Amino acid sequence: MRVLLVEDEKALSSAICQVLKREKFAVDPVYTGTDGLDYAHAAYLFATGNRTRLPFMQDYKRCFADFNEVQLKMAELYMSECNKERDYPLGAVMNNDQKESYNTVAADIATYISENVLQFIYGQKDMAEWDSFIDTVKSMGIDTAIEAKQAAYDDYLSARSPGRQKSSR
Repeated sequence: MRVLLVEDEKALSSAICQVLKREKFAVDPVYTGTDGLDYAHAAYLFATGNRTRLPFMQDYKRCFADFNEVQLKMAELYMSECNKERDYPLGAVMNNDQKESYNTVAADIATYISENVLQFIYGQKDMAEWDSFIDTVKSMGIDTAIEAKQAAYDDYLSARSPGRQKSSR
């Protein structure tokens, strides 16, 4: 697990980092609240973007042209350390039924998430509202979107592995 540590006292930050690293956490220390917010914001933007296509671009940094130095450092760190095996494969393309199912819910969910997550990051929404946020995403049909993506992924795997059954979804 990766932890963002925001602490302006460098000696204290160093001590906390050592403890977290000893407990097998990856730690990204920053020393100002502004850098912490920039880092968290960039992590959100990067994590919610479609980074599966970035390695195929000649200069993926242009995707982050508006990032400041701290945000760009975070994006480069994630690109270098991300587990590409967890990325959704480009070849896992949804069939028409899967697309229709996915498209009925995905746009509204994406809008709702993008409107709310940054408010949590910037402290404009209290974390006490997080469970309500998750419940709303579920009520909007996130399971439908997940099932459609999973079915396309299962079909992709079956096409690559002889003997696997194709998805019936």
